[in-house]
Amino acid sequence: MKAMMLTGLRAMEMREVPEPAMTAANHVLLKLADRINRHYQRRLRKMVKCLRASGFAARLPGGTFYLYVPAPCGAGAADFATAEDASQFLIREHLISTVPWDDAGAFLRFSATFESAGDKDDDRVVAELGARLAKAQLRF
Repeated sequence: MKAMMLTGLRAMEMREVPEPAMTAANHVLLKLADRINRHYQRRLRKMVKCLRASGFAARLPGGTFYLYVPAPCGAGAADFATAEDASQFLIREHLISTVPWDDAGAFLRFSATFESAGDKDDDRVVAELGARLAKAQLRF
């Protein structure tokens, strides 16, 4: 058994995989990567629209599934000195999960990696984000 495993590993190391099999595998992987990319691009476009409607200066990122936006300076009567303050307010008061980033200014990171059952459910999740943000009464 060990000898068979070593032989298989050596074959892989030496790239003794038939060319048609490698080409087919590459084609499948590229199609999968393209499908995943299109999926996250759709989500990101929806999220950018939602965040802009809530006052955030959101833009489509160049190549990631995160949106970094300037953090609000407050909400209602509350003032935020840092992105950490804004992030804590959003999670504690409105169940909106963000990642604060205060190293180069006050920014929040929103992620397009939420769980959903498909495109229609993505719409529901983003609409819920928008409704929660509206209730937050954020100030910029």
